[in-house]
Amino acid sequence: MRRAEFHEAEGRHQGELAKSNRRDATTLRAMHKAQVADGGESMHGQLADECDKRADMHEAHQAFHSECAKAAHAADLAKAVPTNVSAVAPDAPGIRAVPRAGQRPIEEAKPQVEAQFAKLVAVDEGENEPASI
Repeated sequence: MRRAEFHEAEGRHQGELAKSNRRDATTLRAMHKAQVADGGESMHGQLADECDKRADMHEAHQAFHSECAKAAHAADLAKAVPTNVSAVAPDAPGIRAVPRAGQRPIEEAKPQVEAQFAKLVAVDEGENEPASI
């Protein structure tokens, strides 16, 4: 079961639990009124209040799962469109392409540096070679 489907099912389940607790609270309140009207004491009123608290909790869980389902639908990776861009693995230094026979020449990639910093990344070949004996 996918994440969005789970949250939708759990939200429905929490909604049914909330309705059930509200029905229980209504029944308990009716029992409380009937016993008090007969001159007796009853704990049914307190039980009804507890059922209402549980119903409130289940309604909050239902709202939470509804929001989670919306987020899961929005973040569904199956809807993503693949691209040829890799942000995970950049070009590794020291690895170079070897052309095949008849292949057009491969242009070397030059670092994209602003003009004011070009001197910092420039490579001067031949200046720092050790003197030969």
